[in-house]
Amino acid sequence: MDDHLRSRADALGITLGYHDVMGGWREPPEDVVRAICDELGEPVDTTTTAVVVRPGAPRPLPGGFDGGRVHLEDGTEAPAPEVLPGELPHGYHALVAADGRRLPLIVAPDRAYLPPMLADGGRMWGVAVQLYALRSARSWGMGDLGDLAGLPAALGNPDFLLVNPLHAPTPGPWQEPSPYFAGSRKYRNPLHLALELAPEAGALQGPARERFAAIAAEGRALNGTERIDRNRIWALKREALGLLAAAADAAPGRRAALDAFCAADPELERFTTFCALAELHGGGDWHAWPAGTAHDPAVARVYAYAQLLADEQLAALPRMELGLMTDLAVGASRGGYDAWAHRDVVSAGLRVGCPPDLLGPEGQDWGVPPLLPGALAREGYAPFIEIVRSAMTNAGGLRIDHVMGLSRLFVIPDGATALEGTYLRMPLDALLGILCIESHRASCLVVGEDLGTVEEGFRERLAERGLLSYRLAWFEDRPPRDYPRPSMAATTTHDLPTVAGFGHLQSIGANAPELLQVIADAQPHERQRLRERLAEEGIDGAWSDDPEELTTALHTLLSRTPSMLACASLDDVAGAVMRANVPGTVDQHPNWRIPLPVTLEELAARPRTARTLAPLRERPRTA
Repeated sequence: MDDHLRSRADALGITLGYHDVMGGWREPPEDVVRAICDELGEPVDTTTTAVVVRPGAPRPLPGGFDGGRVHLEDGTEAPAPEVLPGELPHGYHALVAADGRRLPLIVAPDRAYLPPMLADGGRMWGVAVQLYALRSARSWGMGDLGDLAGLPAALGNPDFLLVNPLHAPTPGPWQEPSPYFAGSRKYRNPLHLALELAPEAGALQGPARERFAAIAAEGRALNGTERIDRNRIWALKREALGLLAAAADAAPGRRAALDAFCAADPELERFTTFCALAELHGGGDWHAWPAGTAHDPAVARVYAYAQLLADEQLAALPRMELGLMTDLAVGASRGGYDAWAHRDVVSAGLRVGCPPDLLGPEGQDWGVPPLLPGALAREGYAPFIEIVRSAMTNAGGLRIDHVMGLSRLFVIPDGATALEGTYLRMPLDALLGILCIESHRASCLVVGEDLGTVEEGFRERLAERGLLSYRLAWFEDRPPRDYPRPSMAATTTHDLPTVAGFGHLQSIGANAPELLQVIADAQPHERQRLRERLAEEGIDGAWSDDPEELTTALHTLLSRTPSMLACASLDDVAGAVMRANVPGTVDQHPNWRIPLPVTLEELAARPRTARTLAPLRERPRTA
């Protein structure tokens, strides 16, 4: 590789080699490095982008701003301190020099928010749920926010519920099943709405009321399908939303509430315009839409109403000690709203994935584009701020999927494979600062999913800023007493086998491709080591073949950790065999389409539910 390309790559934060999780050294091909450089463009001029500071890392004023002013977020002004941040409040401000030059100034707290109970030595427990899988007698073929509202009581009132990403897909006849491959990370998925609980549902009259009742009956009939059919469900919910939105606009009070909701988010009109255009063009990728077409404002209004309902139903969830923990995906589809609205910030030629590891020996290509670090800085990080702020709304916790992406993202240019990708450095300090600001504003703790290939020192950086680590009993060889306290201890994730499916090939896929056979071959050893860890702790059920006993044993292990949070999986509590997702597969496994083997009502009535969760429910509240 010539020196000019090396220098260019270094200036743009492109890694020219890395160690994979197996210890092997890998270098990207020269043409891959050049393609990434071309996509990133010129290195950002740091003298013209946002300054991010915090009390624990003071820094002098940028050159030329001595004697300047700070325009504070609340509209007031203050003298610029000689050393930042001085006594400036946390928030998004602007540095103004004597000659009028301006720089965005982000003043962050040193650490993210932590609830007082946890800060004082307390501990909480919760359950992770794939919401779409949680059917009830009143569901329309998949779990919804009404079902989520009924879940705490069914589980014995946990302190929190960790739910899969609720990000909005691109409207259209085909609904992407993966909640980690949405169209927008800022807005909510209307598929999760419990439409019969909408205020307008009881006010419908005449033919509209009759049609809504017929739609609801069709929706409930879908509860009997073996797999979740989002396409059929969306066709029903979309028609029902049209009826409800029309009723809302006909009621002065509800129309005013919707108008106020829209006015509070200036970007919402742009999002609903995109949704209306997507309907007009049959969904798909916006790059293929014809230019210059007008959207239907009435259709856009329906999508605004859907976002209002989502906000109301999330706010109406039962009170828990911590509450709802939302999940933030790594990115959104290149053909979705976020890429359409932020074309200068979302990459058009790169995809995010991960290097070869034990879950994907050939690497993984997740298909979502990254945010371009230079462009993000030039925008004052506004798109990231909006995404984080939305994820923390009506939530007591935020799980960040693949949190390593705050520091570096494994990127793959178009035309290359995951084996040829490499890392792109991200503005970690700025992104952590924003997370800390928003977490305090929302009183929302942050958990980083730090599993996989983790660079040296990264977990320490997160701990310093108050983010909790993610520790799986599946992977930990240490005794439970040695788990770090600032962590969430869990049994498994959506990408790993369930306890009932542990070691069974059908939990991976009956026709597993070659790369999955690596996982299947490793399971006997992993199963043996996990049982040994349980036995070393003297936990009953360590050697049992009964999934209920083994699940209870794993929860007992979690209950012995000092971790602030302990989290069970609803799949294990319900006795599910099929895992939610198998990394590296598309058609070989019904990813994201598998309902739980029991309904919400059955879950509440089964003694198994209380028995398996007893170790977590009875865990001492203080260490």
